[in-house]
Amino acid sequence: MTKDMNQVPSVSRRISSVDSILDNDLYKFSMQQAVLSLYPDVNVTYQFRNRSPQEHRYTKEAYEILTKRIEALADLALTPDERTFLERKCPFFTSKYLDYLSVFRYNPKAHIQMSLSSSGALEIWIKGPWLDTILYEVPILALVSETYFEFVETDWDMEGQDEQAEADARQLILGGCKFTEFGTRRRRSREVQRVVVESLTKVNEELNGSTHGADQPGCDRVPREERGVLLGTSNVYFAMKYDLNPIGTVAHEWTMAISVLENDLFHANGNALRIWRRFYPTYFGTALTDTFGTAAFLRDFDEPLAESYTAVRQDSGDPREFVLAIIKHYEKLNIDPAKKLIVFSDALTVQKALELESYVRGIQRQRKVGTPEVSFGIGTHFTNNFRVKSHGTKSRPMNIVIKLYECNGRHVVKLSDDKGKFQGDEAAVREALKVFIPDRSTP
Repeated sequence: MTKDMNQVPSVSRRISSVDSILDNDLYKFSMQQAVLSLYPDVNVTYQFRNRSPQEHRYTKEAYEILTKRIEALADLALTPDERTFLERKCPFFTSKYLDYLSVFRYNPKAHIQMSLSSSGALEIWIKGPWLDTILYEVPILALVSETYFEFVETDWDMEGQDEQAEADARQLILGGCKFTEFGTRRRRSREVQRVVVESLTKVNEELNGSTHGADQPGCDRVPREERGVLLGTSNVYFAMKYDLNPIGTVAHEWTMAISVLENDLFHANGNALRIWRRFYPTYFGTALTDTFGTAAFLRDFDEPLAESYTAVRQDSGDPREFVLAIIKHYEKLNIDPAKKLIVFSDALTVQKALELESYVRGIQRQRKVGTPEVSFGIGTHFTNNFRVKSHGTKSRPMNIVIKLYECNGRHVVKLSDDKGKFQGDEAAVREALKVFIPDRSTP
């Protein structure tokens, strides 16, 4: 970075809101452990992308503060208490990895390149060893969102956030939904996420704790065995703070990188799944299906892989079509779908989760047997669900992502089941479309 940090006013509220190295999603740590053992010398580039650039423009002041906050990541280090929590709650982390994480430090000056255009478009690139750069994605996205809503779009406040989260939790639990809080990367602020996680935890304890919600309205109409439950949070810091289970799967970047590291784009899904399962034979058994589209995933998801993975995650496309395609695929492989789980995580709201829960239950009633269980990863709806205070219209969250762009100097891409979510160099995307979807060869 080239910004002069002395230009940023010294105001207490401008200190970085990320003050724990664990303020990140679990799957970044699980992937970092795999990279430490398998790919310690791989170099990568990540690209930031704002999918709504006309709607969310940065100011020079906000950019200067964001730069300062990203620089402050260098001050983070794993504390003894945090390591103790990881040892207690995360048996999949080895002593070797925890020793590594204990000495790990972000180095933004070496790895981050940033600029701001005259029109307010933010550009961020992350470059360096995969091992050193893999943890940046989630905290940088959170900081981009938080700084924007603190210094650019400020017509909002925290009023009613706890009540809203409590109402969401009651609807989900009494509606039979098993769900996880996934809201770190696009949160309105760290404080918003804290309030949300605390409120979800409170209601979950009230409805599923020792009293089983005996004094809670509506509970008498929903038997305990038909209620949903808060499974945990993807944010490891908040899992520690509220003694929840940290929940994580694997990111698109794993499959994207394996497409280069194994020099096999067409079978990248299968190669990535097998390498991951060899490294984590009993943990992290949820397969991400849409890196190159679900059809491409299912071509590689053969019987041994389908048997070894306990769940699949739907992150783009039509979720109802996905359910039917997954059931059909398991049955083709002579695997009982009822022994498997589908995790929905694509732009979920409480209403969408309830509708999908009802849809799958309807299939269960029709089929009697052979229908997967379902759970829901709900993110932005929990942690960035606001209205403009002065006139009450929806205050839209930033639609931002950071995705792998290059691996060892070669372009990688993400296609997904939504055309608008294609990510990567345009020429590389066109070539990947020729491989996976020959009749759709334009980005």
